[in-house]
Amino acid sequence: MSKRIRAFAHDQRGAAIVEFGLIAPMIVGVIVLIGQTAVLGYSMLSMRNAVHSGAMYVMGGSRSVNDIKAVMAGSWANKPTDSTMSVTQYYKCGTADGTEGVLCADNKLPAQYFRVKAQATFGGAWDQNYGISEVVRVR
Repeated sequence: MSKRIRAFAHDQRGAAIVEFGLIAPMIVGVIVLIGQTAVLGYSMLSMRNAVHSGAMYVMGGSRSVNDIKAVMAGSWANKPTDSTMSVTQYYKCGTADGTEGVLCADNKLPAQYFRVKAQATFGGAWDQNYGISEVVRVR
């Protein structure tokens, strides 16, 4: 009997398939993670493109918040259902807040800004909420 046990212990047939069976789940896991990372990168790039398109539209002369949001929505491919887009207009007198049509302390009009922002939750392995914003000074 001990002769059979020794023979079995030294038998190398089938060792490769056992080793592959042990390593295969890790290989598959790495491939899935690479795919999830690529999808996340594409989604974030698409969101950044939408924000940048909105900012460029403001730089082109648009002041309509609804038009800016429409441009953003049109340039955001595969937009998640929980995504939000916002366009905020505000005024500054130097570092202090300003008001539209009211002169600053130095008798100049306040600088006008637009903040273009998008947020979304991207699922998959990196299930998290991401946001991107750009600020554009108009005058």
